[in-house]
Amino acid sequence: MLRRAVIVPDAPALVPALGGAGSPALQTVRDAMIRAVGPGDPDGPGGRWTAVGPGERSRLIGTGTGARLASYGREGELGLSEAPSAHEDNPEPALLVAAWLRETARLPGMTVQLVGPDASAQECAVLGTQLAADTDTLLVLGSGSFTWEPGDGTDHTDHRVDTEVRRALAAGDTAPLAALDATECDGVHAGGRAPWQVLAGAVDGARVTADLLYSDAPFGVRYHVATWDLTR
Repeated sequence: MLRRAVIVPDAPALVPALGGAGSPALQTVRDAMIRAVGPGDPDGPGGRWTAVGPGERSRLIGTGTGARLASYGREGELGLSEAPSAHEDNPEPALLVAAWLRETARLPGMTVQLVGPDASAQECAVLGTQLAADTDTLLVLGSGSFTWEPGDGTDHTDHRVDTEVRRALAAGDTAPLAALDATECDGVHAGGRAPWQVLAGAVDGARVTADLLYSDAPFGVRYHVATWDLTR
């Protein structure tokens, strides 16, 4: 039964091996993400972990999977477990970030549920209910709007979608997440819409104690980091 949700961005730039390892702005986000997942004890209170994030299509990636970095121009691999037996040669961002967090925070092995952009709010809610029945901690990966264009001198990242999501994550309020409009989110490239609606379905009916650890747009993309502790 779901007891906790950890909400983080899914940007590949947050993985130090892919670049930006020396960026103070990115390190601030990474530090918040690591604080959010908690102490690194594989046998600790986190229990069973499931990650959910945006993907090109909906599919489940097993815990024995490794994400190879070659398609990003780097050597090495990040795993969803200590000894991956299967490998993704073109891993999607949510898989990369989930695997990096698992390794960095010494989390237990996890599966990754990718959700396609065509998933409706109702489908996301149903998926959330299913995931909540079989996991203790849900790692929710997704980023907010990206409407900044280099060179135009204007930062448009404080979009209404970002404001609604930030308020919802800070308050532990599922209603604004469930009500996000897919067309509006697509228009500002807010890729976290579907995973956030999975989160809303997963915690429906629970009492939420929320903590917003980070919300900013250091490179024109809105990143949120939060934790939700649940009681039912």
